[in-house]
Amino acid sequence: MHHLSLGVKGESQVLVTGENAIGFLGPEGARVLSTPHMIGYMEFTCRNIALPLLETGYDTVGAHVDVKHLAAAPLGVTVRFLAHLLHSATQSGHNLLITRGGGLLGVKT
Repeated sequence: MHHLSLGVKGESQVLVTGENAIGFLGPEGARVLSTPHMIGYMEFTCRNIALPLLETGYDTVGAHVDVKHLAAAPLGVTVRFLAHLLHSATQSGHNLLITRGGGLLGVKT
């Protein structure tokens, strides 16, 4: 039996590096956390709070993304992903806030 508990929270942190920053503007252009990487880290954070609550052999995967990338996170900045598990009898979902320093970087509802 799954034990998905309403209100479970978790977080992860990621350092913005050349591996997860955009590069299409060239070496002199903006080097900030890419939106696809941000979404991937969001899913990773949500999965990691749900996984311990699932039966052995079960997992989660994102099926719908509604994201706002509100600000840039340049190279060298640590970004925090704060997840909050929501669920009903038929589905689970997450609210997520993404911050850098003291500012809001993105949201997922």
